[in-house]
Amino acid sequence: MADKKENSGAMGIAGFTLGIASIALIIFGSPFGGIIFGVVGGVLCYRQQKRKPMKMAKTGLILNAVGVVLNIILIIVYVQYILPLLAQYGA
Repeated sequence: MADKKENSGAMGIAGFTLGIASIALIIFGSPFGGIIFGVVGGVLCYRQQKRKPMKMAKTGLILNAVGVVLNIILIIVYVQYILPLLAQYGA
């Protein structure tokens, strides 16, 4: 029974799902949550690839990396452009 658990791709699937969620959080304007999801999902996919390589875990690694990078870009854009506009117009 323990062998069945170790051979399952649950961590890869969870990491893949978190990668999709990290990219989806860009739409909702939550870059810090996206970074957290991306890092956790990346760790899960990495661990899955070390135990039993899967295509879904590899895709999850890519999605998580893209999600983290895009969320960091969103933070930079927000700090560089949006915050000065809000300060200028007194919002």
